[in-house]
Amino acid sequence: MNNTILTVLSLSASGTVLVLLLLALRPLLKNKVSKAFQYYIWLLVLLRLALPLSFSGSIANQIVSQTVPPQAPVVSSANDNKGTPTQGDIVAQGNGQTAAQGITSAETAPHGIGVSNPGAQASEPTHLYIWRLLLEHQTAIWLLGALIHFGWFIITYLRFSRKIRGTSVRPHPMDREVFVNLRGNANVQLVCSPYIDTPMLIGILSPCIVIPHLAFVVNGMKPELQHILRHELTHYRRRDLLYKWFVVLVSSLHWFNPLMMLVRREINRACELSCDEAVIGSLHAAARQSYGETLLALASNKRLPTGIVTTTMCEEKRELKERLESIMTYKNKGTYMVVLSLVLALSLAGCSVALGAANGSPTPGGEASQSPTVTDTPIGPTDSPLQTPDEVASPTPAATNTPSVSTSSLTKKASASPKATKTPSVPAGPSNSVLEAYIAVLQNKAEFFSTDNKKKLLLNDFLTNQELYQTTFTVTHFSVLDLDGDKVPEVVLELSVGDAPQFFEVLHAADGVVNGYQIVYRGLNGLKADGTFGFSSGAADSGWGKLRFGPDSLQTDMLGYSQSNQGETDLTVSYFIGDEPVTKESFDSAINKQYGKKDAAWYEFSQKKIESELSANQ
Repeated sequence: MNNTILTVLSLSASGTVLVLLLLALRPLLKNKVSKAFQYYIWLLVLLRLALPLSFSGSIANQIVSQTVPPQAPVVSSANDNKGTPTQGDIVAQGNGQTAAQGITSAETAPHGIGVSNPGAQASEPTHLYIWRLLLEHQTAIWLLGALIHFGWFIITYLRFSRKIRGTSVRPHPMDREVFVNLRGNANVQLVCSPYIDTPMLIGILSPCIVIPHLAFVVNGMKPELQHILRHELTHYRRRDLLYKWFVVLVSSLHWFNPLMMLVRREINRACELSCDEAVIGSLHAAARQSYGETLLALASNKRLPTGIVTTTMCEEKRELKERLESIMTYKNKGTYMVVLSLVLALSLAGCSVALGAANGSPTPGGEASQSPTVTDTPIGPTDSPLQTPDEVASPTPAATNTPSVSTSSLTKKASASPKATKTPSVPAGPSNSVLEAYIAVLQNKAEFFSTDNKKKLLLNDFLTNQELYQTTFTVTHFSVLDLDGDKVPEVVLELSVGDAPQFFEVLHAADGVVNGYQIVYRGLNGLKADGTFGFSSGAADSGWGKLRFGPDSLQTDMLGYSQSNQGETDLTVSYFIGDEPVTKESFDSAINKQYGKKDAAWYEFSQKKIESELSANQ
C-alpha cells in the first residue's frame, strides 16, 4: 500500500470517527444549541476528510507505525565471470541466514520465497494475479472512482439545470416587484418554471431563484411569496450552494466510504433547519405561523432526481415534522448556549487534530515501496532491483457544459464579419429611415439598446448573452406592423429556445435609436394585424390589449381582461372591458371579436425576407 492510499484511508477513518461522534451527540444537542451551529459544525468533519494535515504523534500515525512490519532487505546474488546477470534474486528472511553465493537457477529455486522469473507469473493463480494487479494500480483506481463520482453529480446537475432554464419564463410583474424589494443588491435572478413544484435556488456563477407558480400576488399569495423569497435569499447570502458542492467534492474523494451518503443527507437537513431559523428570527409569532403554513402548502410529494445540488424551500412532506417543530419551539439562544457551542466546537477540533492522518512510510509491497538492497561483492556488473514507480494520474477538471449558440445563418455570417462588431448605433437624421435602422439591426450591422440588459448590443450578442436567462435564443420568425398606432412600424422577433418559442423581442425606433423590449411568449400571444394581442398570467387571468411606448418604458393598455380572486373556499372571476366591469357574456362576445381579427403576418427570419419585407414597407 503506497503513501497516497494510506493517507486517504486514514483520513476516511478519522472522519468516520467524527461523523459517528456528531450523530451520537445530535439528540443531546437538538434544542441546546442553535441550528446554525449544528449546520456549520460539519465543516470540521469535512476539513478532516479533505486536508491531510497531521503530526508525528497523531493517533493515525501511531497505529500505522505499530501495525506495519519492518521491511526485509533484498539480497542480489553476484554475477558470473562473464558479467551475465543471475536468473533469480533470493530475498533473505530475517533469521540470520545469508543467501547462497553463486548462480541460483530458476529450476532449483523453491516457489514462494522471493523468486522472480518470467515463469513465475504464468504459474500464479488467477485470483492472486488480479489482487496483485489491483495493488499495483490502487492510486489510479481511487482517482478513477473519485472522478466518476464527482462527474456523475456534475452531469446530473447540468442536465437538470438546462431543463429548468429552458422552461423558465419571467415571473409576473407584481411578483418581480416584491422580489426586487427583498433582493437589495444581491446578484440573483428570479424566474418561473412549470418543471418544478417547489421553490429552489440553483447556480453558483449565475444564481437564480426558481418558483413553480405564476402570479402569486394577484392571487392573494403575497405573504407566501415573501416567505419563499426570504428563504431562498438566505440560502444565497450564506453561500449554501458552495457549501453543498464542497460536500460533494469531499464525498467524491471518499467514494468508497458508505457513510458519505449519510453525511450529505445530514448536512442537507441541517442546512434547511438553520435557514428556517435565520428567516423566522426576524418574524413575529403570527408571521412564523404563516411561514410554517407556507412550508406545508409548498411541500413536494416527490423527490428531486438523485444528485441534484440545489436548495429547496421544502422538498418532501415527510421531512416537515422536524422543521415545523423547530419553528414552533424557536427561541433566542442565551449566553450559556453560545459558550456551550464554543466548547463543543473546540472539543471537536481537538479530536480532529488528535486523530490526524497517516503520513509515514508506506507498507511493503506497495507501488512506492523501495526495500534497501544488500549486494554481494560482484565479479561483473550487478543487477538493479526491479521497481514499479508510483504513477499518480492528475484528475481532469470537470468540463463546463457551455450551451451551443444556435442562431440563424444570417446572424452567423454577420458575426464573422469584423465590421459587425465596430458599427455604432444608428444615428438620427433624414438619411436613415426607421425601416433602414431596423434592417441594420437585423443584419447585425448596428446595435440596439436592450432595455432588459440595460446596454447596447448587436443582435447576435443579444441572442447569445446569458446574463438574464442563462440560455441562448434563436430568431425563428419576425413580423413588421404598427403596434402603438402612431403610423410608424415596429419589428417583433420570435425568440425560441431549442424548438420552442419562449419570448418576443419588440424593436421600436425613436429619435434615431432602436430600443428592444423582451416580452414573455404568453404576454404577446395571438398578435393581430392591427397591433392588438392576447395575454395571460394564469388560467383565469387573461385578456387582450395594445402596447404603448414611453421614452424608456413599455406598457400594455388592457382593452379587456378577466381577473381571478381566491377566496377562503372558492375562486371568483371578474370581467372588465376597459376599466368597466361587465358580465361574462359581454366579455366572451368581445373576446370572440378579438379572436376573429386578421392575424399579423409572420415571416421566416432570413436575409431574403428581411430585405424584401422591410423594403416593401418603405
